[in-house]
Amino acid sequence: MILQQQEEVDVFLADATKKIANFDDHVYDLAAFDIIRSRDRGIPLYNVVRQYSGFPKAQSFVDISNKTIIQENLAKVYPNGIETVEAWVGVMSEDHLDGSNFGMVMNASMVTQYTYLRDSDKFWYEKPEMFTSDERLIIRNTTLRDIIIRNIYNSVNFPQNLWSIQPKMTLNSSEDNSYPTRIGSWSQYIVRYRIDLTYVYFKVELQTSDGNGWFGMGFDPDDEGMKGAEFIIGIVTNGNVTLGNYHADVDGYHPPIRDAIQDLTLVPKFSMSDTKAVTVEFKRLLHPPGKKPITDGDMKYILAYNPNSNAFSYHQNNRFLYRVNFYNSEIGSASSTDHQRFVRLIHGCGMFITWW
Repeated sequence: MILQQQEEVDVFLADATKKIANFDDHVYDLAAFDIIRSRDRGIPLYNVVRQYSGFPKAQSFVDISNKTIIQENLAKVYPNGIETVEAWVGVMSEDHLDGSNFGMVMNASMVTQYTYLRDSDKFWYEKPEMFTSDERLIIRNTTLRDIIIRNIYNSVNFPQNLWSIQPKMTLNSSEDNSYPTRIGSWSQYIVRYRIDLTYVYFKVELQTSDGNGWFGMGFDPDDEGMKGAEFIIGIVTNGNVTLGNYHADVDGYHPPIRDAIQDLTLVPKFSMSDTKAVTVEFKRLLHPPGKKPITDGDMKYILAYNPNSNAFSYHQNNRFLYRVNFYNSEIGSASSTDHQRFVRLIHGCGMFITWW
């Protein structure tokens, strides 16, 4: 299952769900059961649920989906119009939000439900009486992958990322004397740099699936996560790259926030190959006004990326924390391998929950 790509979350169902055998030797259609159950229990129609979730009523099938085939099928199933669409069918037919498996009504429902579950759980790990701050940090940075590996015999070939299929292609990258120092050991994301008295110059290579993705680098976090860090984030859209300055929120477990004042020297020079590999060159001041300086000493340095989507969302396991001296090119893990993996993965749990 860890290597199997999931089916899309939409109104088109796998054939296996239409022929589920039960203990009484009858065969059932799971979607039909869900629709019947919603009728039996008086679940409101789609537009009622949509309004309850804080969104305006859909005026036509176009407001549910931009896909013509979905609009046409909804019109056939509900000939009396948009007001008769049932909730389950409607939410499963919605166009997805960027970077999400869900449309807007389903996403709002999931956020509400999991928020209620969290807030009503007296044993929730973030409650101050449950754990110390160090213990909460460990929990936040434990991922599902960590938990699985603890409970299996051989994890040698276990993939690093459980949550997305990585691009099949890897970077065809070679050494570059103009950027002599390399950071990162991924096959899809490589950072190189050089330094002078004023700037550090970066060359980033990112292997995307289809010309869309994002990459980020974070400077000097206060902990093993993102707290207190400043970021440069690149958004790749159809091979075009935009760069921006960002900073972490107070807790460091929500998406970085774009700075109100941007560094005007942060201008990317970029290109994309036939294999959808993007190369980006840019520079950062060593001592930018109002931002963290890069000095002759060790600095915690975060690298993260998403090769599949330019929606700025959770990076999953595509993250690593280094300790770098940009002046003498000394590069190492910010902590021991086991602890680094442990903290990185718990950091993932916290971000997976809060990035909805």
